[in-house]
Amino acid sequence: MRSKAPLMMIEQMVMLLVFALAAVLCLQAFTLSQNISQQNVFRDRAVIEAQNAAEAMKSGHEDTYFKEMEAHIDDSGRVITYDENWNPVDTSEVPAARASFILTLSYTDSEQDYLSTADIAVCTSDGEELFKMKVAWQDQEVRDRA
Repeated sequence: MRSKAPLMMIEQMVMLLVFALAAVLCLQAFTLSQNISQQNVFRDRAVIEAQNAAEAMKSGHEDTYFKEMEAHIDDSGRVITYDENWNPVDTSEVPAARASFILTLSYTDSEQDYLSTADIAVCTSDGEELFKMKVAWQDQEVRDRA
């Protein structure tokens, strides 16, 4: 009579292989879900920062807001750079390499009197767009008359 020990050993090795493959698949799923979750956190924060900039433009306090956020300001728009924790970074004092996220506000022509418009975009330092929106507001002269 032959021993059944080698057959039992092969069966256990196959079961171990199946469990190892299942563990690898689960680990990949968890890693992918972590990456997706992190992207969602970045996108949510990008939406908040864009909304803050839009509200500052609409309220007429854009100069104060963008100065507090250490923005680069010129005639075509404003740029705020953030580090990996979404803290504003002054790129004139610190290398731009520290910037992980960039909010860009670009003025656009509304083609209507007393109405200003702009595009607000938030991107990663790699150029991947996280969020983009348009904003419109009344010019200060109209608000002062009301």
